[in-house]
Amino acid sequence: MKLNKPCVFKISGNDTKTILINSYNQVKFYNWFYNSGISDNNNRGLSTKGYPLFGFIKIPKILPKYFSLIIFFFVISLSLTCFGPITLFKFTVISNLLLGIIYFSQIWAERSGSYHRECMSIVILFYLAFNPDFYGLFKNQKNGAYLSLTQSYSCLIMIFIKIHLITIYLGSVIQKGFLSIVQRSFWHQYTPYTLVWLASWSKPFYPKLQDFLLRNPNFAQISGFFTFIFEGMFGLQLLIQDISMQYTIQILMSLGLMSFHLGVFFIQGIDYITFWNPVFIIYFFRAGNFLNCEELINLYKQILEFQVQKEQVQINELIQVLPALFFCSFQILYCFTFLEDFNFNIPPFTCCPMFVYINKIKSNKPQFYILQDPNQSISYENLEWMQPFFKYDFGLGVQEQDYGKIPFKFIGFGCFYSLNSKSKIFQHLFTRELLEKEGFFLYSNFDISESLVQDLQNIVNILHSKDICDQWNWKELKYNEIQYLIQQKNQIYRKFINEIQQSEEESSVQ
Repeated sequence: MKLNKPCVFKISGNDTKTILINSYNQVKFYNWFYNSGISDNNNRGLSTKGYPLFGFIKIPKILPKYFSLIIFFFVISLSLTCFGPITLFKFTVISNLLLGIIYFSQIWAERSGSYHRECMSIVILFYLAFNPDFYGLFKNQKNGAYLSLTQSYSCLIMIFIKIHLITIYLGSVIQKGFLSIVQRSFWHQYTPYTLVWLASWSKPFYPKLQDFLLRNPNFAQISGFFTFIFEGMFGLQLLIQDISMQYTIQILMSLGLMSFHLGVFFIQGIDYITFWNPVFIIYFFRAGNFLNCEELINLYKQILEFQVQKEQVQINELIQVLPALFFCSFQILYCFTFLEDFNFNIPPFTCCPMFVYINKIKSNKPQFYILQDPNQSISYENLEWMQPFFKYDFGLGVQEQDYGKIPFKFIGFGCFYSLNSKSKIFQHLFTRELLEKEGFFLYSNFDISESLVQDLQNIVNILHSKDICDQWNWKELKYNEIQYLIQQKNQIYRKFINEIQQSEEESSVQ
């Protein structure tokens, strides 16, 4: 690997064109967000609710005019890193990190910049800033060689990035497997299909594709099964000693998950393509062979014992590699203690709890749907995950007082049944108003007809009435039922669009 063109920088360079492509909409969003007055506007940070960096470092709220400058300088800094002279690395890696943190923290609620839980661009910027090779700290003046565990510490940093990514997917697959056992329901047979159903309401960007998948549940189940397998391969590769076999698995795993995220983009409208998928490029490079359990353990032992290639390293030199080591180690600890599942949020670390729960299209458990104006000029991603039955402090949701401040028409609806039979700890997550109320609920920021309300209530009663037996039966929807549900959904959506148009016409007349 050449130090002046490390492949990790090629991955980071993807951010440059991505920011340029999305900057217009992001600036428009931030101008609205800053002046909107909604409760979320006070948060600047990462993950689903703009949490402080590392759980305690609060990011400042900057003026819209300065946000445009942040974008400008961030693009310049990234460009210099990718295409400028190597002598600038020691400056640009730090500026990339600082500007990246500020940039992503301002747009955590915007669609293209929303990470939900995972913040890999920030993670990579941290690892690059922790790379001692870029500061010339390990160059031996006697023979010009690098005193490192590999030919250069850039290889070691790539290994840390790989380990970091491995933990995210392993954490996800462990949670899916555990919940499948606890709930006696296979994750791939229910949740992927249900996510398609929910997305066909909130983000019908490709309605024909979504309706095709809804009419053919096997596609969602098969794709969910292979997603589970590809995520599990992250663990499998740690057990394989043969380098060529290990490399083959890495390629298959990367291509499979890149295809999965591409499908999520088209089906659910969640963008893991621009900032996330390029991270998988690191699996196409042979940067060191520290990717099985035995060698990883030896790697940690070598560092902790202050030895590199059987030579004693001075403590002041070793200290320079400890930030990357601690950063990676904390991700491992945080991920596999699953603290994020208990609402302990310490971004950019994660155990990837998004979409790991068994979610059934036909269930007597709480469910939430949302309809949004397809012509909205502001992409407020957080609205889709508002889950009004959860307390706002839990990290999900938009407060009812903010509905009127959202600059496009929407309807949120669903059903909720009392959780008085559940434990007090579990009940604590939900709003008291809904704990004492059962059945259909609806929120909207404009007046809608009784006919539309009745249609919404009917479809909720079909899928979520209290007397539905929530058993382990994956053939719970017949083909005719699916056809009827799709027909009703499309009819409701057309009526929703018509009422938006009527509301706008009435407003223009007034």
